[in-house]
Amino acid sequence: MKTTRFAILVTLVAATLLLGGSFAQTVQAPSAIPSGSTTTGYGPYDLVNLGTALKTYKMLCFEAQPNSGPDTCLFRSYAGHLDIYNGSGTTSLGGLAANYGSYQGTTAVSITTTSYTALIAAASDVPLQANSVGLPGKHIHIRGSGVYTNAAASLLNGEVMLCTVSGCGSGTVVAYCPVTTTNQANDLTNGQFTFDCVLIATSTVGSSGTFMAKSTLGANLGTATTAALSYFADTATAAGSAVDETSTEYVNVAFKFSTSNAGNSATLQELAVGAN
Repeated sequence: MKTTRFAILVTLVAATLLLGGSFAQTVQAPSAIPSGSTTTGYGPYDLVNLGTALKTYKMLCFEAQPNSGPDTCLFRSYAGHLDIYNGSGTTSLGGLAANYGSYQGTTAVSITTTSYTALIAAASDVPLQANSVGLPGKHIHIRGSGVYTNAAASLLNGEVMLCTVSGCGSGTVVAYCPVTTTNQANDLTNGQFTFDCVLIATSTVGSSGTFMAKSTLGANLGTATTAALSYFADTATAAGSAVDETSTEYVNVAFKFSTSNAGNSATLQELAVGAN
């Protein structure tokens, strides 16, 4: 990735020199700054994104013709994109790989009803920071695994939850990647499950952004935890419900059983969320 960014920078430098301009850090302020950011200084430019977690990015700026107008700047945006900014608009050079975060846990969550129950407690789920997914075609990869215990024959169900409040106990909750297995006729303790969910940002981005989502869920459905996992795919054929991509969304995983029983539970042991 560093090699790619360096190659782009070298190309920009070469183009500038061919135009007879200069490539240098300047003190000239651009006429405007990228949406969602504020300047904290010039030469080099520091921009602080106004998301939930404040982060500072350097803008490397140059002038094609000295003192002839707003600078052209190369920077890595808060959304993880390599962008060119010329004072009046931003052109993305493509998405960069991003690691949003991960989770590891050992806590079994009791699931006594037939409703989806979040497996990660508040403050432990993975945040998608505000304005970090607002690029059409961006892929968000959500992968994880855990174990379940069922005390009655049941269908197993898993899904990913995008929530405006950490822990998904309140606020707006949008479900993506729901998958249902066939019947688990056996009572199994610590049966394994895995899931793989990919969210692809559609051309509708922003406060009502949507994703196309595809996922698989694997689970032990035999009589022992050593049995091979059976895999099932979701049946989505259209974009899911709208999500406010301009606000922080928390990634959680939910599980449910089709038959309620006081002995039902699930444990999410690991989760990783990344993007490209």
